[in-house]
Amino acid sequence: MLLRLLTTAAIALALTAPAHAQLSKDAKLLAPFKPVVAKAAESTVRIKCNDKDAVLGTVVDSDGYILTKLSELKGTLFARLPDGAEYEATIVAAHKATDLALLKVDAKGLKAVTFASSNKLEAGSWL
Repeated sequence: MLLRLLTTAAIALALTAPAHAQLSKDAKLLAPFKPVVAKAAESTVRIKCNDKDAVLGTVVDSDGYILTKLSELKGTLFARLPDGAEYEATIVAAHKATDLALLKVDAKGLKAVTFASSNKLEAGSWL
């Protein structure tokens, strides 16, 4: 019985481990993805909870509003911007049903994400 549990656990860990491409630092392997993520990266911030990286967020307004995952927010919150600057963040709205939180940092002129209609994309396009 114990052997069966250990085998099941080992298989589960192997199947849920990050793929090689997710862990790679190989520039040749990552090169095709750079143009796909470049624009989104300008609006992506790291949210730290109690001085530990916890979750990513997306700048949705240039006046410091950030959308992120509510359930990951615990303790003192800081947002690290793409340029490395860090600001204390506060939760200004939360929607538990969708697990979303709207944070506010005291910063102006942030690069807000640009939303686009998925109706204009062809099947198989990078999103």
